[in-house]
Amino acid sequence: MQLSRRSSRSSGLHTPPYLYNATGTLAARPSITNAPSAVSAGQSISVTASTGVTKFSLIKMSGLTHTLNSDLHYVRVPFTGGANGQYQLALHHNINVLTPGYWMLFAVNGAGVPSVAKVIQVSTSTRPTVAMVGNQSNVIGETANLAIAANDPTGETLTYSATGLPSGLTINSATGIISGTFNTAATVTVTVTVRDASNETATTSFVWTVNTVGANAGVRYEYYEGLWATLPNFSALTPMKTGTVASFNLTPRNRDNQFAFRFVGKLNIATAGSYTFFTSSDDGSQLFINNALVVNNDGVHGVLEAQGSVSLNAGEHDIAVTFFEQSGGETLTVSYQGPGLAKQTIPTTALFNVAAPVNVTNPGAQTTALATAVNLQIQASGGSGALSYGATGLPAGLTINAASGRITGTPTTIGIANVRVTAADARGTSSNADFTWTIQAPSLVLNSIAASPKPVSTAITFTTSVTNAVNPRFKWLWGDGTAETAYASATTITKNYTTPGIYVAKVTATDDRGLEISQQFTQIIHLPLTANRPAVSMNLAYETRSNANARVWVVNQDNDSVSAFDTVTNAKLAEITVGRVPRAIALAPNGRVWVVNKGAATLSVIDATTLAVIQTIALPYASQPFGLVFSPTGNAAYLALEAAGKVCKLDVVTGAITGTANVGLNVRHLSVSSDGSKVYATRFITPSLPGEATASVNVANGGGEILNLDAATMTLATIIRLQHSNEPDTESGARGIPNYLGPAVLSPDGVNAWTPSKQDNLARGTLRDGRHLTFESALRSIASHVNLTTNTEDYGGRLDFNNAGIASTGVFDRYGATLFVALEGSREVVVVDAHGKRERFRLDVGRAPQGLALSPDNTRLYVNNFMERTVSVFDVSKVINEGAVSAPLLTTWNAVATEKLSAPVLQG
Repeated sequence: MQLSRRSSRSSGLHTPPYLYNATGTLAARPSITNAPSAVSAGQSISVTASTGVTKFSLIKMSGLTHTLNSDLHYVRVPFTGGANGQYQLALHHNINVLTPGYWMLFAVNGAGVPSVAKVIQVSTSTRPTVAMVGNQSNVIGETANLAIAANDPTGETLTYSATGLPSGLTINSATGIISGTFNTAATVTVTVTVRDASNETATTSFVWTVNTVGANAGVRYEYYEGLWATLPNFSALTPMKTGTVASFNLTPRNRDNQFAFRFVGKLNIATAGSYTFFTSSDDGSQLFINNALVVNNDGVHGVLEAQGSVSLNAGEHDIAVTFFEQSGGETLTVSYQGPGLAKQTIPTTALFNVAAPVNVTNPGAQTTALATAVNLQIQASGGSGALSYGATGLPAGLTINAASGRITGTPTTIGIANVRVTAADARGTSSNADFTWTIQAPSLVLNSIAASPKPVSTAITFTTSVTNAVNPRFKWLWGDGTAETAYASATTITKNYTTPGIYVAKVTATDDRGLEISQQFTQIIHLPLTANRPAVSMNLAYETRSNANARVWVVNQDNDSVSAFDTVTNAKLAEITVGRVPRAIALAPNGRVWVVNKGAATLSVIDATTLAVIQTIALPYASQPFGLVFSPTGNAAYLALEAAGKVCKLDVVTGAITGTANVGLNVRHLSVSSDGSKVYATRFITPSLPGEATASVNVANGGGEILNLDAATMTLATIIRLQHSNEPDTESGARGIPNYLGPAVLSPDGVNAWTPSKQDNLARGTLRDGRHLTFESALRSIASHVNLTTNTEDYGGRLDFNNAGIASTGVFDRYGATLFVALEGSREVVVVDAHGKRERFRLDVGRAPQGLALSPDNTRLYVNNFMERTVSVFDVSKVINEGAVSAPLLTTWNAVATEKLSAPVLQG
């Protein structure tokens, strides 16, 4: 491309305005001081950053080709913490969202100013890797020192183990070094296993031959791999393995092409005179006597013999043979002839080797706490025969095993010792290593804090303790914005939190030696709870029974049945046929189980003892009943008739209709306040907005609808409107109107409600604002927050769940601090900090989660996976009581014995 005379050759540099204050000076930027360099999807990571961070985000580093950016992604990262700059980030679990590669991690403060990026690598696997080990060959009496090379992509500590090791060898579980002295001739297959802290493993296997030749018989070899046209400079290479063989043979090779050997040993000459040496090889070879080249048979060729002569005195002479193989056949024969000797292969009886010198590996400076058990293996190699060990200057209480070189014992005196360890072979050749060994006072151990959820404005007493301390003192940081306390000797302290939330607090201990240790803990603070828990319609129900195991009931919508499970044994107790298209289930005050059948327009009543339908209550024809809920006071039941546009009040025993509210079409889900005075009905489909069928839609006055009914009179008290969102259209948010409303999930404190739904962007499109619809902007998954005191939406508290399917339903913990929301299309349940109005993390569940139930003791979450016909059971006790950011899946129940739908239809 050529620029014309009129083309502009100028360029501009744009600096984002958020990097500057209004005065033009640089704005204060947060910083990330510590973050892991390698992570994987779904991992929880610790990050140290400036205090006051309000958002963490990840941006994928670009893949740019031909002006097309093919790999740019943005992911917002949920987090907890913040006290003293310590944050816990929950990475997205889906590898299709958090794709492998390099990402930039940003911390953003309340003013919207980002930090400088911290680059981290996302890996596809957290499994460790172990390098291949070539086959090994040694002789009896030699000392082994073979290091196993392994790596863990997430930096977890590795442990090593091995099976099939030759007699006399062991592997160090911490370092992976195989050491010891060969004492038995054998050929064995060794398998080395590497295991990380997550119990993931990798293995490698190789053959180890221990020969019967004497400790100094044969020649030593070095084995290499590579592609050469002539013999390489071996001094510049690192051998893949070494060992001893009886003569010059190629047996220890790992493969048949592209390898090389260097053999080094001693040759015993019985009679002085002129000797001729021969190498017959394919490919090249050379032979050296006393470091002088005698035979040069180098180059790539077929089997070719070369020779050379040298005069030798009787006695020992250095001999070296080098060989390389490029491709094709591999052959090496070394022969000689001389006074009284016809031409022959050099016999093994004429060859021997001088053992490598003894070498002690310096373990480096050691530091051990007083009265702590020591187990340090001194590593040594070389020498002739078995090595013996000794040590001088060891700290009091420690000794070294003369045969194994292992230092053990328990130090008894604080101080710094200058230690020398020595290893010697049978000939008296020795080597030593010097290092310092510091024995110091034992480290502080801070015992865990017992914290349980508490109401606001409650004086909470915290107790801590520390061991190994000299005159300990403690200070506390509460995580609520108040200043850290000064150090004090008291082990108990009282704190009063005045605002509900999930607080990450920290206690720090120190002593007269200046040692310091800290521990974080989570304190859940909730609002005062109502006498009864509010009720919400659901397709899943938890049944508490006296003197019997609790049960969970689940609606099988496509199979016209409900299933009951024992929550202790996990056994499926029954699958009971009900009416067509069941949609909701609820427990009556008398213990019976009521099921709403939308297609049949009936209620099926099940006896909880016989597990059989004992009554069918007819409802108005084609009324499409949906949500059913019993008042927490037990005096009434409420039923939504979606097609009839009514909410009916029912007798809790007979099911007779005792009251009706005309609410209009598309009301599905119901909730009842804790005192039974209010019924909240959500309109599933939001009424059309003015101009919605034209090019100009008016979004100002419409919105999603929650109908607040007076339970006594069954009249409409007010409509709570969920307004249009005017957030800009970005990769993580968009405009839109709430639609497909789930239930109003009432908090157990009676103050708040959350309504999950999708959010439709009616203002976007080429006809309306000139912009194409995108998957990020067309619709969003949200949960709207409602203030039940004012009966208005808290629009600023609305949550947008990025990269998520439609939010369909929710359930509160018994404290109202944690909200679980089902994300139907993305097979997730999102865990929400209800008071902080933020996403904490997500749980992977089955296909199309549509129902949630929580055990009354806050330990188990049950998820109805509609399209999978299963119920997932999670242990959420630590999530609710301790603020944990993960929950283990305990089991999965299969709800349907015989599927009515054909396999293709069920799969969609």
